[in-house]
Amino acid sequence: MRPRTPPLTHTGSPWAHMRTGLLVGVVLAALIAVLWSFGGLHRTELRTLDLRYLMRFLVERSGVQEQPVVVVAIDERSLAAVGPWPWSYEVQAQLVRALADSGAAAVGLAYLLPSEAAPGESGVLAEVLMQTGNVVLASAVRGADDLAPPSDLIEAAAAVGSITLQPDRDGVVRRLSSRSGSSAFAPFALAYATGTGRLDPAALQSGPLLINYRPPANEARIQLHRWLPTVSAVDVLEGVVSPLLQGKYAIVGLTASPGADQHNTPLRQQVPGVYVHGFALRSWLLNDHIYTLPGTVTLVAVFVLAMAGSAFTFLLRPWLQTLVVLCMALAAVVTGIVAFIRYSLWLEVTPLLATVIGIYVAGLVYSQSVVDRDTRRIRQLFRRYVAPEVVDRLLQGGTDVEAGRRMEVTILFADVRGFTAFAEQASPEDVVRCLDKYLQVMADSILAHGGMLDKYVGDSVMAVFGAPLPRPDHAQAALAAALDIRRRVAAIGEHEDHPGAALEVGIGIHSGEAVVGSIGSPLRREFTAIGDAVNVASRLEEAAGPGEILISEAAAQAAGIELVGAAVEYRLRGRSDPVKAFSIREDTALAFGRGSSVVRASSEG
Repeated sequence: MRPRTPPLTHTGSPWAHMRTGLLVGVVLAALIAVLWSFGGLHRTELRTLDLRYLMRFLVERSGVQEQPVVVVAIDERSLAAVGPWPWSYEVQAQLVRALADSGAAAVGLAYLLPSEAAPGESGVLAEVLMQTGNVVLASAVRGADDLAPPSDLIEAAAAVGSITLQPDRDGVVRRLSSRSGSSAFAPFALAYATGTGRLDPAALQSGPLLINYRPPANEARIQLHRWLPTVSAVDVLEGVVSPLLQGKYAIVGLTASPGADQHNTPLRQQVPGVYVHGFALRSWLLNDHIYTLPGTVTLVAVFVLAMAGSAFTFLLRPWLQTLVVLCMALAAVVTGIVAFIRYSLWLEVTPLLATVIGIYVAGLVYSQSVVDRDTRRIRQLFRRYVAPEVVDRLLQGGTDVEAGRRMEVTILFADVRGFTAFAEQASPEDVVRCLDKYLQVMADSILAHGGMLDKYVGDSVMAVFGAPLPRPDHAQAALAAALDIRRRVAAIGEHEDHPGAALEVGIGIHSGEAVVGSIGSPLRREFTAIGDAVNVASRLEEAAGPGEILISEAAAQAAGIELVGAAVEYRLRGRSDPVKAFSIREDTALAFGRGSSVVRASSEG
């Protein structure tokens, strides 16, 4: 027999499952949209963005070769050579002049200039700024106030930008906006790019822009201070780094601890702020940003995924649901990574993954409800026909038992002999009690031997062995049930006060093929067996005398028992060809009951 392949979809109408999934998908998408709108998933999404930065670093080995920004670090060596921080305006002027003499295209001082100085002391720096013409100064936000350079320096500078960075909720600096919070000045990197003429303010995008922390080519370590060319301020003052600064955009900042401001980035924590400003400036100079899609696109994607995914997965069995949902989640993750690495596009995958998880959970709940419904339906259908253990096997097997199937079965008919005459003489109450007693005895014997109680017809019963689950010993089980019925009916006679105690049964047994399934009209159906085997067994029961079991030659052979004596040909009503059968009476039944493989059959017709 070919092994049964596991079903892929739930039983019942596929459109009903898909409609339910579609409705659940709409509700799920609405919940995800509300959660996303209130920022419930943003922290998780930011973590996935950091992982994409890391994935790009691990995968990408051909980063942008051009590095237009050079960091001039005021490091420990510079402080040791020049003096402790803050340096005087005169030293600041020397540093700016040295950078201009080294061929720097522009200079940005990404730190606050000394606020405590003698009147007119800033004039020496203002004069250098006027002569250079491309120096950007820094301001900062403290509370609701701006800490700005002196007015003469603001007038002499090309621009002033705020070095105050606004981290995300988790404390990581990932983006800069076109305005720096409540400051009157634009962010430092933006002021640098626009003030030096490298960026047209009219072409500036509205809203925040993500800083692209992109490593240079073939960089093997996550060290942001190596990803941007860095020179020491003391080397600039001594004029030994001119080739490195030629045509570059210099940004000067404090890197020495503990005076340097430190910030967390997606790739590394406690990074000096000058490098954050440097990467932001590089992003604007090269137009190399991390781009995002409008929030409406994400919400539309959530609704489409929720509705289509739920409608499809609700149709599937749980094991296939799991496989499909894993593929959906993997597709979302891979798409997000590829879009980030190849196109610098930030696709928000967290709401999609939350939708996939919601689809999976809802699908499992729905599958369980379908299984429970099918379980109740099968139990309701078979609890009156077969033994409880047979129902359990049906539920474990997951077979669609209602569909008509051709099966090899053994049919048993048993009828109470003399019941009609008894009913004429007894009261209706005694007739009902007597009939219930005999039918219960016959039903108990049939169920005890694994048979399916098909139907009651008046004072007779029909049973099927080998259905709804196939079994190789169906004929043996039918014969054993017949002997048990006859024994139990005889035991009723021991109770003299029982009405109808002298009644006996006639039994017919035949094996053959029959179609077993749920048969009938849409309004009323019953689970039964249909075929010639049923007709033959019914006619043998009619031919059997009181206390006699007629078993056809086919059923005896199927049972694997050796019958002594010749089979008798019976001319059955409605059949042109005779049927060979054996009569098993009380004396022969005793030998069979002791487990002998030989049954002595009577040849009496």
